[in-house]
Amino acid sequence: MTKDVRIMTVSTIHKRTGIIAATFCTILFGSCYFYQESLPPTQRWALSFGTDPLGPPPPHHDRADKDRCFDPYRAPGYLYIPDSPSHYNQTQWIPFTDQLLDAESLPISSYPPMDGKDVFFTRTEVEEEFLTAPTTPKIWMQLVKSENEIRGSAIQSTKSSEFAPLKDHGELSWLWGRRVVLVGDSVDRFMTQFFCEELGSSMTEPERHTTATCHIPSFNLTITHWHFPGTYTSRPDWWWMPNMKHIAFEERWEHLWSKTDVPSTDSTPGIRGLNGIPDLVMWQSGLWDQRMMWESGEAHAKSTGNPSPLASRTRQMCWEELRFTTSRLRKLLQTLHLSFGPDLPLLYRTITTHRDSDAKDANLYEIDRVSRFVASKEGSEVFEWGRCLSALTMLYMDQTHPAKGAASWLWGNMLLEYLKRSSEGWGECHQEGLAWGGR
Repeated sequence: MTKDVRIMTVSTIHKRTGIIAATFCTILFGSCYFYQESLPPTQRWALSFGTDPLGPPPPHHDRADKDRCFDPYRAPGYLYIPDSPSHYNQTQWIPFTDQLLDAESLPISSYPPMDGKDVFFTRTEVEEEFLTAPTTPKIWMQLVKSENEIRGSAIQSTKSSEFAPLKDHGELSWLWGRRVVLVGDSVDRFMTQFFCEELGSSMTEPERHTTATCHIPSFNLTITHWHFPGTYTSRPDWWWMPNMKHIAFEERWEHLWSKTDVPSTDSTPGIRGLNGIPDLVMWQSGLWDQRMMWESGEAHAKSTGNPSPLASRTRQMCWEELRFTTSRLRKLLQTLHLSFGPDLPLLYRTITTHRDSDAKDANLYEIDRVSRFVASKEGSEVFEWGRCLSALTMLYMDQTHPAKGAASWLWGNMLLEYLKRSSEGWGECHQEGLAWGGR
């Protein structure tokens, strides 16, 4: 009897142990399944191949160790502009990241609508967590403007050499002695002027459509503008600027631009930074090439007496114009590299359209596309300012030029963001930055 009880007890224990083990495995399997299903698709993919869920996610997933090469201005995003024009110095680009997708849905986005009422939107402020997110770029202009005032109060001077003892003050020591060259048009010149004014300095320009210089003594920072009237190769009779003697960039380099490439002094800051080359060069030729194609087509039709589709201002680029522009832009970038070396930090400044943009700007969009392509093949990254301003024509001061305010503040923040990267070593993230991103 005792033996039977013992055997029955052991058997019962084994059964109970088996039931407990089976139940535990079922719960564990179920928990793992629901945990895996709760993860983003990229992490579910990683788990299916045995990746540690607490380890690094797959390469294409957003993660902290790649943040150093994340370019917030190349990412799609939202341009936050305060309601009051006087608060334009809070303008900020907010890149779209997983933070936006993972944010708690607003009550008004529920379905069916709350209380069965129609949805009306209100102009609420952007939540603080988006404005201060690690992926949202710094408002560099605020920091630089504040530090500039501190240094200016300490030393009343227009000589950079007298500010040298303060160059490491604050968190902007990286900005000391930087040199930027802009190869562009009056849009770039106005942005240079507005940047200079924000920091209490004045832009100097010996003659319109030649060169211009903005020097900030408190940082020994210089922005030099080289006026670039497009890619044309000669000085035709039909050129619409009668006083412009040199058109081809080769001639302008020889007769105008080279005059700014001088040893750096308090009176002539030069264009070369502490490493012997410009710290950043930004280029584009859109509006002038657009006008050149219009004028050329009209002049040729007039001289031959034959109507031509190229005489129209509402048209695409013709294929020959596209081939011409490609070759000329490529030569410009190759010339910059030959002059300053293969490690020159280059940025293509995306083109701004006209305030009242219509079919006349069709060729402008095509110039932008081919410029992006040439940039990607010749070692130039992209400064997406023009794209960030797309259709925001209320920020313009006339038909052609974005005004001082939100647009110029954004330009300044972007310029300083890339200048900061240049100071840390352009090459580290250069391959990621070369991605075309064209349309």
